[in-house]
Amino acid sequence: MPGTDELTAATRLAALPRPPAVLILTTFDLDTYVHQALRAGATGFLLKDTPPRDLINAVRALHQGDALLAPRVTRRLLEKYATAAPGTPPLPPAASTP
Repeated sequence: MPGTDELTAATRLAALPRPPAVLILTTFDLDTYVHQALRAGATGFLLKDTPPRDLINAVRALHQGDALLAPRVTRRLLEKYATAAPGTPPLPPAASTP
């Protein structure tokens, strides 16, 4: 993005009186980047290897008011936060796809 980056753009958009849904599409598959994007106001976070059909569905979902994270990002967040409470059993391992 010439002149800015997606996190700055998301922050500026979130500050608008009627902020739009913001989808971050990136190659940065890092938890810290996901957290920064969400704090900046993003309502969606996908990776650039997302298949075109899934990208279209994500835009539709955000347009309908939903939020969306890349499946592997969601899995990591669930593993981290769902097991963070004392006494919470761990999540089962992810099923492998045939």
